[in-house]
Amino acid sequence: MPTSKRPSSRAAESEPDPKRVETDQTNNTTNDNDSGSETPDEATLEALENEFEPYEYVCLNIPPYGRDTDEDDEDQDPEENSDDDLHKKPASEHPDHKFIIPWSAFKKYHDYCRFATYVDPDAFDMYIYNDYQAYGTIQLVENAYSSTTSTKQ
Repeated sequence: MPTSKRPSSRAAESEPDPKRVETDQTNNTTNDNDSGSETPDEATLEALENEFEPYEYVCLNIPPYGRDTDEDDEDQDPEENSDDDLHKKPASEHPDHKFIIPWSAFKKYHDYCRFATYVDPDAFDMYIYNDYQAYGTIQLVENAYSSTTSTKQ
């Protein structure tokens, strides 16, 4: 059976339970030097997991419109083209590669591409209303715009 509560007059006079104080102090995981006001965003966390700095540039594959379509290229072995294996490699290791992007922008781009599939009712075999995909896409564009233009108060 649980113990009864102490009357309020006795609660002010008594000292805190030492077992409870000890437990509260051991469970405290905050750092005294850390204000906790800013939390790292998802791109920063993934950059740390993938050994990328949050503002490091990474290489992209050459897009189809960026390739030369000479007849001489047909004779070349596809394995000789070393540009295809540079995807998500640090740009600092490949300074001659032209197609680079900041890691945080690369991550944000792929997140919004994934979110765009979530607002498509056809992806879930639903037929409810034709404009819902457009409304969701507009909301994604607004969210992307507001995340880049927001300022801290």
